[in-house]
Amino acid sequence: MVLQVFEFKLHFQQWYVPDI
Repeated sequence: MVLQVFEFKLHFQQWYVPDI
């Protein structure tokens, strides 16, 4: 589902912040 992907990206950004 799209919601799962969106939630995953939010959690992913919590510990992974690209320096771009």
